[in-house]
Amino acid sequence: AICTSEEDFQTNEIAYYSCNGNNKQACENAGYEYNEDELECEDVGITNPTECNQITDFNSVPRKTCGEFGVEMYATLKSVDFDICTEPSFIENIGQVQSTCCGGVENHKNIFADCTKPYEAICTSEEDFQTNEIAYYSCNGNN
Repeated sequence: AICTSEEDFQTNEIAYYSCNGNNKQACENAGYEYNEDELECEDVGITNPTECNQITDFNSVPRKTCGEFGVEMYATLKSVDFDICTEPSFIENIGQVQSTCCGGVENHKNIFADCTKPYEAICTSEEDFQTNEIAYYSCNGNN
């Protein structure tokens, strides 16, 4: 569902992580929200564990493999209540997940092809939507 071919899909790679720890103040000082029930600094290091590991007393923990993510995504996409075209949290992270799970940008499948109005997910009007602007950057490296 997210890669150009089944052969490109990396089933056992880690799709995303959670940032676990018990230092609420450090999480909040880093600009994130702390979930006391889950002992988690939310929305940090989801696809980049290094971000989490930089917060005092927090460690990045694998949350889902690409295979698990794929099963969950398939079920979500089949849900009557889910609209991929208007779900900001999904749109925000799918590119990095695709790169991890599909083996690189060249293997991304355009899963938003049926979205006729992508601006509706994040903007108040079509006129405000900057189609050709870069939405976010990824900092990649091997050292």
